[in-house]
Amino acid sequence: MRISLVAGLVAAGGLLVGCDEADSGTKESPGQPTHTSEASEGALFRGVLGGGIDCLWIEEFDTGDQLSMVVPSWMSPVQGNNGVEVVDARSGDVLASVGDPVAITGGFDRNEPGCSDVGHAGSVVVGGLRVCDDPKCEDE
Repeated sequence: MRISLVAGLVAAGGLLVGCDEADSGTKESPGQPTHTSEASEGALFRGVLGGGIDCLWIEEFDTGDQLSMVVPSWMSPVQGNNGVEVVDARSGDVLASVGDPVAITGGFDRNEPGCSDVGHAGSVVVGGLRVCDDPKCEDE
């Protein structure tokens, strides 16, 4: 739905999180766009994480724009007990939840299709993601 970053090849599909739905209360994403290439770390996007397990976006603090996201293949949105969470599929650690203020490194690819319900063309290709200590991510 919102952010897609520039990074090269992008593959659509969900990722295994490494735990059973019955054990963790999570459901893996069936369609969040992912990439396996190295994302540029040159850009920094700050805003509120939004979306669902099929498509994530960031609503930027500075502009209010909603930008679709393409996440690395090791990052997966899941439906957790407290809503949609982004999980590191390698460790199972929760990186962020929808509604969190986040800082995202990566790049923007105008040619990468975004979520169908987001009016902004292109996507943020995510290299890294972290929850900000400051509500407006001004601690960056």
